[in-house]
Amino acid sequence: METEKIRIKKIVDIFYIYSKKGTIDTMTNRNNYGITFTDSGKITYIENDKKTVSTSSNIILLPKGANYKILRQESGFFPVINFDCEEKICDKITSFDIISSKNILKLFFELKESFMKNSTFESLSIFYKILSLIFEQSITDKSTQIQKYIDDNLTDSTLSNKKIADALNISESYLNKFFIKHYGISPKKYIIKKRIELAIIYLGENRYNIGQICEKCGYSNQYSFSRAFKNIRGISPLEFKKTIQNR
Repeated sequence: METEKIRIKKIVDIFYIYSKKGTIDTMTNRNNYGITFTDSGKITYIENDKKTVSTSSNIILLPKGANYKILRQESGFFPVINFDCEEKICDKITSFDIISSKNILKLFFELKESFMKNSTFESLSIFYKILSLIFEQSITDKSTQIQKYIDDNLTDSTLSNKKIADALNISESYLNKFFIKHYGISPKKYIIKKRIELAIIYLGENRYNIGQICEKCGYSNQYSFSRAFKNIRGISPLEFKKTIQNR
């Protein structure tokens, strides 16, 4: 979902709902899009047997026209913003990880007050601030997750787009678009870059031979390693090592 292209047509209503533990509701053909999160308590949304849990560390986007069940597992309060868009933005319940809901909750109450005063432009302005805060936190968090997974698995010679996407529960298409947008290169080129950076550290330590460094950097053979290294550094790993030793 390209979040920067979201155009709000109308804020329909805003609720701060108390949800009682143990109750189950069914939503059929939802009238509007909705954004909800947890102030306290715990809710699970069930859509086509897929469960999405609402906690203090995520934001839930509910699609227009959706059919789902709401299972209230812990009593608590849940802010909800219902709205319409100029275009379709999603067709299934989507969860966005966030670092903290504190600032989002503060803006929510500002929005609620503005909405009750029928301050349309002010309300839209605050809502866009909420969306910006949600998606900025989500992008930062997702970037951290991707980088950590790659760093932790650089030694894996079978590391691939599919393996990364499956581990992080995202699509390969999303992964590729994410890297192009935020790093300017493909995931494959990013992995090669990180591996060569790691190889340079090992070469500088002068504790391992080329074959050992090759394995430690996730290459199954020295030829592939040397070719990748030369493409980035302009010389072979052995030549680089000799240059360091001569210094």
